[in-house]
Order: sequence, then structure tokens, then C-alpha cells
Amino acid sequence: MIGWSVCIGNTIHLNLHQNFWKVHVAKEKPTLEMLKNEDLYRWQVLTDILNDRKDEDFDEKYAHLTFNADLGNATFVDLCEGGQEKTLTQGNCEEYVDLYLD
Repeated sequence: MIGWSVCIGNTIHLNLHQNFWKVHVAKEKPTLEMLKNEDLYRWQVLTDILNDRKDEDFDEKYAHLTFNADLGNATFVDLCEGGQEKTLTQGNCEEYVDLYLD
């Protein structure tokens, strides 16, 4: 629809979040702050992971998480190759957050 509009010279009035333009037009890397503006729950989960990374019980607390993301409706996508088998640990939590944001 957008491509057709551009081809025929019509305008479409789209109300897209500013983060859409930052990421897809300006090619900015997504950040936690951008996520906070769009999805407060996911922002909180990722922030908690980063805040807890020095806790002794981190690996036990987050042992249920793997390198995949829940897109809703029981749809999951791997954040990296073999993501479903890669467990979130204290040593790879920053990589997890970076991949999740991308």
C-alpha cells in the first residue's frame, strides 16, 4: 500500500510511532528506552534481567528463559541460531538483551 501510494503520487496519513521512524528510516539501533515507550512489560523484563545480572541466584532465577522471544499468540522466534536450546545465564544476559532489542 505504501509503495503503491509513492508510485502514483498519493499520500497516506500514517500515525506511526516515532521509534518506527528512528529504527527503519534513520537506521538507529533500538534501545531499551525506545522499548519503554512501546511495550512497558517487555521493557521491565529486560531491565530486570540487566539489573539482576550480578545476583548470585541469577542462573536459577532465569533458568526458564532461552534465546527466543514470545511474539504473542504462542508464537516464538529464535533470537539467534539454536536460540531455543541456549539458556539465559549471567554470562550471556547482555547478549540476550541486545539480540532481543534487534
